[in-house]
Amino acid sequence: MTPTRVNLALGAVLCSLTVLGACMTDSTLRTSAAPQIIPQVYPYVPGTGVVQSVARAPEAVSAAAGSSAPAATYRLGIRMDNGVMQYVDVDSSAFSVGSRVELGPDLLIKAY
Repeated sequence: MTPTRVNLALGAVLCSLTVLGACMTDSTLRTSAAPQIIPQVYPYVPGTGVVQSVARAPEAVSAAAGSSAPAATYRLGIRMDNGVMQYVDVDSSAFSVGSRVELGPDLLIKAY
């Protein structure tokens, strides 16, 4: 065998192994469990801040399954005076972006 043929044969073997390797799959991908949702828990901290965002809050699964329509709930993104973002759900559309609010220790929110 000449050196050229050895190189071609070696190249053909390497090419075949590369193609076969690309066809193989990792068995852990097929048997792995579905990703779990990790709930985000944000502590409620009383204080004052400014409303940065107002959006419809997602409906609870139990409320969506019920026959009566649940009350509209809004999620407020509030930039607190200490710089921390805090999100609260309210059952009122009275708050708008730019509103200054106070979150009380009694879990009540009021315009400031």
